[in-house]
Amino acid sequence: MVKMEKFCFCAPLKWGMLIIAIFDTILNVLGCVALGFEEHKDQLYMLTPLVYGVLTHLIACILLVVSIKEQKREHVICYIITGSFRLVYAIYLIVCGFIYWFLFVAIIHLVLLIFGIYFLVCVFF
Repeated sequence: MVKMEKFCFCAPLKWGMLIIAIFDTILNVLGCVALGFEEHKDQLYMLTPLVYGVLTHLIACILLVVSIKEQKREHVICYIITGSFRLVYAIYLIVCGFIYWFLFVAIIHLVLLIFGIYFLVCVFF
């Protein structure tokens, strides 16, 4: 199995996990803001799961920071599980964004999907 030792080919993986946690939290907030700017706020099917997903993923990002100090694999697994669910939800929002012409939401979540896949690969390996 391939094991990564550097984040972005230059930073140690320990610091990379801290960068991932901070940047991932910013991307989550940006995704919520993108949904908040849309005109169709009556569609709760998009907002309710997002709020729960962002809160659980925020907790997972905090646990990822804690795992740097404590070296516990369970905290990292929590991030991987919530990150996987968030990627599935991002794909759902991208499809809905293009169907209903929420292009800002679709583009933001496309960026979130690309970075999310890279972050999951870095944390997993």
